[in-house]
Amino acid sequence: MEHAEDGPGPQGQHAGEARWRGLFERMGEGFFVAEALRDAAGRMTDFRFVEVNPAFERLTGIPMQHALGRPVREVIPGVPDDLIRTYARVVDSGEPAEFEVHVPALNDRWYEARARALGHGQFCVLFLEITQRKAVELALVRSEARYRTLFESIDEGFCILQLLFDAAGQPHDYRFVEINPAFERHTGMAGALGRTARELIPNLELTWVHTYARVAVSGEPLRFEDHAPSMGRWFDVFAFRIGNPAEHKVALLFSDITQRKQVEQALREADARKDEFLATLAHELRNPLAPISNGLAILRHAEAGSAVGVRARELMERQLAHMVRLVDDLLDVSRVSRGKVELRKATVALGALVEAALETSRPLLDAAGHRLELALPAEPVLLDADATRLSQVLSNLLNNAAKYTREGGHVRLAARCLPQRRVSIAVSDNGIGIPPQMLDKVFDLFTQVGAALERSQGGLGIGLSLARRLVEMHGGHISAASDGAGRGSTFTVELPTL
Repeated sequence: MEHAEDGPGPQGQHAGEARWRGLFERMGEGFFVAEALRDAAGRMTDFRFVEVNPAFERLTGIPMQHALGRPVREVIPGVPDDLIRTYARVVDSGEPAEFEVHVPALNDRWYEARARALGHGQFCVLFLEITQRKAVELALVRSEARYRTLFESIDEGFCILQLLFDAAGQPHDYRFVEINPAFERHTGMAGALGRTARELIPNLELTWVHTYARVAVSGEPLRFEDHAPSMGRWFDVFAFRIGNPAEHKVALLFSDITQRKQVEQALREADARKDEFLATLAHELRNPLAPISNGLAILRHAEAGSAVGVRARELMERQLAHMVRLVDDLLDVSRVSRGKVELRKATVALGALVEAALETSRPLLDAAGHRLELALPAEPVLLDADATRLSQVLSNLLNNAAKYTREGGHVRLAARCLPQRRVSIAVSDNGIGIPPQMLDKVFDLFTQVGAALERSQGGLGIGLSLARRLVEMHGGHISAASDGAGRGSTFTVELPTL
């Protein structure tokens, strides 16, 4: 009897159907059988639910009795047309289909479905709700989109490196596996993606490789500033391990701080020059005080009209004049720096400017026993200038030549006319010269070439800075040239002429 129940007879059929029905009703997936509904042209435009399992109601929220025998467009108003077309292809072609579908009308649910044709215009669908999974996927997509937007829009450079180790386990290079648009701007490296650091910079310092390798191996993040001489740049870097430790990947968030560092190498240098200037100023102001003090002592014990008294008074007058000149220079620099100096221009001859400058500098030149050579154009050269200020510039150059040339030296002032109504005035000497690294700095405030404290007339290191400002105010420029230490120097002023 038992074998007969499983056979092709009526009882066997009922037993098989019962087992199928039990499976149908207990399965966790939603399942339904439907038949196509077609228009007059034979095109499937809807379908009717023929059979649904209990999971159908749980996964869709539609009661079974509400679905059975009714078209889907009545049961689910707003059902996606794409879904109808998908089932039409299955029914008409006989080819099964697997797909994901979004049904906003069913509380914005997502489903994963498999459909296959049953013949006679019917088809069956097995489906699962995947709303939660899709929410996670969409959240990841949005998160990645936000990350990508941040990644591409931040001003800082960002990259992901993969450290490369040799057979002995020693790091020797790293490969750029991801970079952002700002990467090239901060590093100057183009086409870095997929290439190694040593391909791009063959002489890259190995310390960079070792630093990133420590981060990759230890997992400890690191923030530091360092100089890459091979790239000519300074970087502020935050490095941290990313991904699986076995992948040896390190992410970098970094900025090119070369300009900031230069401003800082410059600020320290300016601070050092300021300290040197203060020491020089104290020295220069102290030097005349001893002779003035001695002169006062002499005058207290000598008659005013005596030879000794006259010499003491003349000494004091010279030292006082030196102090006044120092103070005047300081005031001039301050006024020019703050734009408080107004030029009183008039038509003036170059020869008159040179004569006025020589009148001021001649005593210093003669005292050092220098031979002065003049070479001026034969024809008159006229300028629209403040005669006092330009003669001050020339006398400053002559004074420097006298001070920085050994006794019995040679000083030359030569002028020549240039095209486009310009004149060049050069003051040269055979003195101590200027080191190449100082040529661009001699016009900076408080800069002096060589030690000045042992020179009684070393000056404050502000004369050339003042000269440059005054020349520029006249529409000209000044430059320095030298073949090096001990080989003399030449300062050239170029000015517009009338």
